[in-house]
Amino acid sequence: DLMLSPGTKLEGNFSAGQNKINILASSNQFKYKTLSLRAMHIDLNESGSNLIGQLKAQSLNISDSVLIENIVLSSKSEDKLLGYTLSWDDKKETGNKGLIAGKMSFNPNSLDMSLDTIVITKNQSTWHLEKPNSLSLFNDGSMIVKPLRIIKEDQEILIEGNYSQLTCDSLVLKTTQVHLKEFNPLMKLIGLKLDGFLNGEIILSNTNNKLAFRGNVGMQKFKINDNTLGEVKLNAKYNTTENYIDLNGYTALGLGEMFDLPSRDITFEGRYFLNRSVESIDINFEANPANLRLLNPLLEGFLTIKNGFVNGNGKIHGTPDNIKIDGKLHIFNSEVKFDYTNVTYFVSGDIEIMPDQIRFTDLLMRDKNMRSTPQGTINGNIFHNNFENIQLDYDISYRNMLVMNTKELDNTLFYGKVYSTGQVGLYGYLNNLNLLIIDTVTKNSKFFLPMDGPAELNDEDYIHFVVKDTIKPESKNPLSGFNLNMFLHLTPDLEAFIIMDRKNGDMLNVEGLGNVNLKINTLGKFEMFGDYVITEGEYLFTLKTLINKKFAIDAGSHISWSGDPMNAEIDVVTKYKQRTSVAPLLNDTTGQYAGRQPVDCKLMIEGKLATPNIFFKIDVPNLESTAMARINNVLSDEAELNRQVFSFLLFGNFVVPQIYTSQGGGVSAGGAAAATGSEMLSNRASEFINSYFGNLTGITDMQVGVNYRPGTSTSSQEFDVALSKQFMNKRMSVDGNFGVNSNPSNSSTGLIGDVTVDYKLSDDGRYRVKAFNRTNDNTQITIMGGPYTQGIGAFYREEFDSFTELMNRYKTKGKKIKEDRKK
Repeated sequence: DLMLSPGTKLEGNFSAGQNKINILASSNQFKYKTLSLRAMHIDLNESGSNLIGQLKAQSLNISDSVLIENIVLSSKSEDKLLGYTLSWDDKKETGNKGLIAGKMSFNPNSLDMSLDTIVITKNQSTWHLEKPNSLSLFNDGSMIVKPLRIIKEDQEILIEGNYSQLTCDSLVLKTTQVHLKEFNPLMKLIGLKLDGFLNGEIILSNTNNKLAFRGNVGMQKFKINDNTLGEVKLNAKYNTTENYIDLNGYTALGLGEMFDLPSRDITFEGRYFLNRSVESIDINFEANPANLRLLNPLLEGFLTIKNGFVNGNGKIHGTPDNIKIDGKLHIFNSEVKFDYTNVTYFVSGDIEIMPDQIRFTDLLMRDKNMRSTPQGTINGNIFHNNFENIQLDYDISYRNMLVMNTKELDNTLFYGKVYSTGQVGLYGYLNNLNLLIIDTVTKNSKFFLPMDGPAELNDEDYIHFVVKDTIKPESKNPLSGFNLNMFLHLTPDLEAFIIMDRKNGDMLNVEGLGNVNLKINTLGKFEMFGDYVITEGEYLFTLKTLINKKFAIDAGSHISWSGDPMNAEIDVVTKYKQRTSVAPLLNDTTGQYAGRQPVDCKLMIEGKLATPNIFFKIDVPNLESTAMARINNVLSDEAELNRQVFSFLLFGNFVVPQIYTSQGGGVSAGGAAAATGSEMLSNRASEFINSYFGNLTGITDMQVGVNYRPGTSTSSQEFDVALSKQFMNKRMSVDGNFGVNSNPSNSSTGLIGDVTVDYKLSDDGRYRVKAFNRTNDNTQITIMGGPYTQGIGAFYREEFDSFTELMNRYKTKGKKIKEDRKK
């Protein structure tokens, strides 16, 4: 345990006959266990009849948290009288310094010691000796201490009295309003952090030549490691005959008062036997109620107990080196937060404490924000070896419960607010926890998966980066020692946001079906496996500040993961619908295609999710096949396709293809500007209506859109209103456009009425019915004999990995139906 640095020197001489001594010593470091002296020098020599000694050191490290700098210990002795001075000073603004000075007199029967000066300053606050005084130690073991009062503002430590064989003598140590945090630098050695005020009195006496003591210690606003215990009282008395200490006391959190006395949450009473090597502790306790927040240091990084109130009783026994606890407690009004998912639950139930185990049986839990019946139950154990090597083994089941409530700052890999039904298995040691989750997502869930990595900073000339140290400290991985294996069954109740580029706003907002496995190992590696089939959704397509359009996603689009989330395979078809004229694409000069009709601008996303291939396609669903073939021929050139797509997205119109430009025609700059201006006006009107209508009625899930398009010499003027609303807990959705168009060429006016109603017959959306009303174009009016086409249909979806699996599933269902009929 003792270490001397290389180069340590000790030299000198001693002669008793000549009454001479001369010793010099120096060492760069003198270390014993955690105690370390740096740059130490010792000088001891005689000067006439005096012996002079001095020790200097650059610093004394008592521990990592206690450092005393620039130490000087000086002494000067003559015959049997010695004077001493100890000083230190960090010479910094914090002003941590001290001075202790006095004398010692060595007499035949006693050692007399005077304390003349005590001044200890820490953080600009000073303890000092009220007035000089002395103490005497005698050969027979007795002691006399004249009042030594050390004070600091309202704090006081007092030692006074006599310790001898006389029954009337006693030595008293008394503290008044001492701040416990003063001792935290020393408490850090044993992993404790204290706060509060210490008031107490300990009385020492000599009974039958044996040390005896009694005392009471009180602590107010007492905290251990930031966990509040409130008031603590401890009374102790040493029984010299049978060699044990009587102990009793209580803690009081100040939860309420009865008869003007603090409400005691833990009371205890028992004995500590000094001469027993086994079962030396025998203490009974009662909780009424106690707070389990004291367990927080043991669960740091996994669980945070905000409040954990328990009632019950038990027994503490064993030895100081192997403390054992037996008891039964009931937990109530408890708030427990799972740190990784950032969700707080109310928990209630029974806890059984055993010497090496804490068992939780059928604990009921519910989300803090829910006031309904419990959504989950917890069964499990905490195993430990004298509260070390802690091992968890839990099973948690829940239904329609909040299981994740994180933001991007909490977890950059994925985040959101998710409700679900499922089971959780938690097992392993605290430094190697395993979390197994089998889960089905339920309603009102939102999940965000960033695919663009960390946000980027633009380099500007007013931002300067200064490198102060080339050695970067290692950052602690928050997921170190944590294994997550999550099996998710995704339903349309989950609204998923896959962020492609947060800087520009590109994002997929989808609902769908699928089974996905998420894994995180102890090194923090994140992997995903499985397929997600989109049933509905939208893609926000942005291009700088020019284009910001929402594309509806076709049902059946899907995303597949096989490991790295960034390398997911995506196959998504999206469309942006708008009514416009296709006359420029057909070079129509007769006016046959001058009217506006529904046009789908499709955006295809394929390949790797992080670096997808994106391309466009134009589709006119109500156009006859021959005209559509002519358009496809024109758009077969990629440059021309992109030109038409951006004209369509920017201005709401097509332009004359370059192959027709020699023939003139097309959209004029004035017409394009008018179209753009009317679209901006329509968008602002839509935003105002939605905001005003939502604030007025409280209905926030109805979307209202207003669209006005000015007419030209070849196209109709249009005004329409779009409505979108979901009813019956999102089982029914209604989308529609209603309005009028007027053709300036023939002074005619027509109605626009496109409506789609979709109803889910089952919660998971596997069974649906749909009805629609669609406006016909001029050609269809001639063929169909009317302005509208109506339709109704049924929809059924079944998922399977192979046709054999599907057939076996139907056979099993068929057998069950027959058995039910027989019954």
